[in-house]
Amino acid sequence: MLLIDQNIDVPVLLIGDQREGWSSVPKPVEFLLLKQKMNELFLKKKSLSEKFIMYGDLKIDVIKKLVTIKDCILHLGMMEMAILISLARKTGQVVGRDMIRADLEAQGLFFNTTIQHHIWGLKQKLHEVAGNTLKVKLVLGQGFKLIKQS
Repeated sequence: MLLIDQNIDVPVLLIGDQREGWSSVPKPVEFLLLKQKMNELFLKKKSLSEKFIMYGDLKIDVIKKLVTIKDCILHLGMMEMAILISLARKTGQVVGRDMIRADLEAQGLFFNTTIQHHIWGLKQKLHEVAGNTLKVKLVLGQGFKLIKQS
């Protein structure tokens, strides 16, 4: 729900609902901040229904942003975590760069470096913990795919 009342002298815009809580955006409203706050609310609602993503030995606690592989914690940066969640939600499928970028922007994550840079870091960290059993594979001209190997 978006609550806008231009006739009152409140210096903020309130978004949300009474069940999930309210978030405020100062007036005058900046579009990027409003978009970020609204995306946070949508993701919060989505994440309430999705607590864990599991794929082989990989377990992602979406709420706590915690990744374990064979009971070992995988320490990821914010962007790497968001990319891994994006790939893990579509395991076995190729996820294009544009889809990954849209997922990141929906979470309010904006970046200066390329997605490829963050995927390279994710690949390195996955290899350190999982060895060759779990990989992010590049599918030329299409995108990336999270795969498990025996």
